[in-house]
Amino acid sequence: MKTKISIIPCSHYEQIDIDKSIEECLKRFGGIEQFVSAGKKVLIKPNILMEKKPEECVTTHPSIIRSVIKQVKKAGGIPFVGDSPGGAVSGIDKVLNIAGIKEAVLSEGGEIINFETEGIDKIDTDFNFLPHYYISHIVKEVDVIINLPKLKTHGLTKYTGAIKNMFGIVPGMHKPNVHRYAPGIRDFSEAIVDIFGRAIPVLNIMDAVYGMEGNGPSAGIPRFIGYIIAGTDAVAIDAVCSYIIGYKVDEILTTVIAHKRNLGEMDLNNIDIEGKNLNSLRIPDFIKPETSLSMILPPKLLQFIYSKIKIKPAINPSKCVKCLVCVKKCPVSAINFLNNKFIFDYNVCIECLCCHELCKEKAIVLKKSLLAKLFLGRR
Repeated sequence: MKTKISIIPCSHYEQIDIDKSIEECLKRFGGIEQFVSAGKKVLIKPNILMEKKPEECVTTHPSIIRSVIKQVKKAGGIPFVGDSPGGAVSGIDKVLNIAGIKEAVLSEGGEIINFETEGIDKIDTDFNFLPHYYISHIVKEVDVIINLPKLKTHGLTKYTGAIKNMFGIVPGMHKPNVHRYAPGIRDFSEAIVDIFGRAIPVLNIMDAVYGMEGNGPSAGIPRFIGYIIAGTDAVAIDAVCSYIIGYKVDEILTTVIAHKRNLGEMDLNNIDIEGKNLNSLRIPDFIKPETSLSMILPPKLLQFIYSKIKIKPAINPSKCVKCLVCVKKCPVSAINFLNNKFIFDYNVCIECLCCHELCKEKAIVLKKSLLAKLFLGRR
């Protein structure tokens, strides 16, 4: 039996049209009730990469998030929306506000989940290059995951979509650590697929109304594509979407690796897209990303660069009220309060930045290394 993918034309982000398009997408799979039932906790995982406005096409558009929340509630589910944008460097609340996502979630009665403060699980791997990584505990607490990626190019992986969107379950500064230990495209793609395999969504709804071409995932150019694309198989979604923007399916290593691990279908001949001619959807002049640093620098040099991207939490004593939330909530007990002083053990600190996110007084400041300022910006 062929894997089903639903591709519905959608020319803009007006809520009424987004609602109609997503409803039409879901009909092919029997409706949202096939994935969500009453009382089930549903994690809606959009792409919230950084503090960018919706029209900049870096993040999943809030109208799509709003529509999916309504669908989940219609089925009696409990909708939670979460991601780990920018390693929490800018403050998650700020990112959600600028992206228009906070207002969309709260106005529809959803709840925002902070991946940095929901607990962290250490995942051991079989990789020689990456012995372990961390993911947010929330993925084990929910019953259902719905994945809402944005169709974009990517400087290292060439394309980013459904599989790579689940990289967002890695909280805080652990994302740069994955890059550090897996600087090359092959190892990084292996790591991405491994992370994806820890939290496979039951449903993927791709924001392909406007995507991003050029130097994605954040510095590219918005490009009209005109579709909402949905399916239960994230690998098939990525195979179809990467083909639409001009790639051969086997050029995208995350797709190839996931298929080899039996996580989904990549053969376009085995994917049913409702009788549409896939070649008619193809955009051959979609601008590809320029060569990234990861493609031209030696792996050892890249590892050195990433090892110097450091962000260390510290206390601003003028704001601190000594509530000790940071001490109590640190997942690795790297903060102690002795003799009326805070002591940070940076050898133990895993740079999850939970303390920064949890401090209501904003008394935790983040000290960035020079390379952290260059790579992560001065936000």
